Amino acid sequence: LNARRCDASVLRALLAEGHSVGLQPGGIAEQLRTTHMQEQAFFPPNLSFLRLALEHGTPLLPVYIFGENQLFRTTPTLQRFARRIFALSGIPAVVPLGRWGLPWLIPRPTNVLIAFGQPVYAGPPQEPTDAAVEEVFTRYSAELNRLFEEHKDARLPSEIAARGL
Repeated sequence: LNARRCDASVLRALLAEGHSVGLQPGGIAEQLRTTHMQEQAFFPPNLSFLRLALEHGTPLLPVYIFGENQLFRTTPTLQRFARRIFALSGIPAVVPLGRWGLPWLIPRPTNVLIAFGQPVYAGPPQEPTDAAVEEVFTRYSAELNRLFEEHKDARLPSEIAARGL
């Protein structure tokens, strides 16, 4: 996998060398708030992944993993506990419940599909102004939503699909 630390200097160096970079922009906020009852997409407030794409003229490929949230369950109590631990220690201590109520060990049986959208082009390398970031984010979000709508009914439980993204 060639996993690396995810900070701006590492990502800039990789992109400058012409490498492709895979990111899950939701980060810790997504880990601490994800629930098996609602599909959600989380993005960092400054949209730094889009700023990097604009700086390097790198296209973005929206990807959605269907069924991932149904592998484990969460409870409001466990989510509050995880957020409290994170606030005190900086450690995202998420405790998902798998099959037979076991934490982390055995996922619940479900089908998982990784769906790839159409590339969203950031254009030539440029200064990532707020206006440029907003424009690329609008197109990225539209493609992610299109991808979700295309696959949700076949890939998610009906009550989850009906709630949308």
